[in-house]
Amino acid sequence: MKLTEKEYEELKVILIRKDWIVYAYDIKSDKGVYVSTQLGLDMYYSYCHWTEDSEKLEFTEGRPIAKQEESARALRHLLEEKVLTRHMNWSTHKEVYSPTPYGHKLFTAWIYWNDTKMQKKMADRKAARKFLKGLWGLVKQTPCAIEKYSQPPEEYKKKKGNRFF
Repeated sequence: MKLTEKEYEELKVILIRKDWIVYAYDIKSDKGVYVSTQLGLDMYYSYCHWTEDSEKLEFTEGRPIAKQEESARALRHLLEEKVLTRHMNWSTHKEVYSPTPYGHKLFTAWIYWNDTKMQKKMADRKAARKFLKGLWGLVKQTPCAIEKYSQPPEEYKKKKGNRFF
């Protein structure tokens, strides 16, 4: 499920309100970036643990498995927030947790705001679209301009009309 830039911005507000990401200053890049809080990281690990909807990120490797009570508390929180849903898998006769569409979008946005490479890629795509849109406008105007400047001036048209040929 691809998200638009507008959806990323809307979900960013929700993630900040939930205290899963914060805006911080990055000394290396000398600019402000969005980073995950400990709560956001814990929720992401729990989300990945209970569902198979996960993506390996550079900063998520090597995470120790959470304690049973922390995992249960995070699961309850994700169920209350309507990020996960519980249903029965009748072939195995076990309860299974799946992400809701809202939950999938939320964690896709969480990954996006924590990954500066993805943000740069999206900004580059936006700049390329803007450039191509301007280029397409120029291409559309070119035939009209060629036609306009390739026609003889009005004085020659009048003289041509007076000839006997």
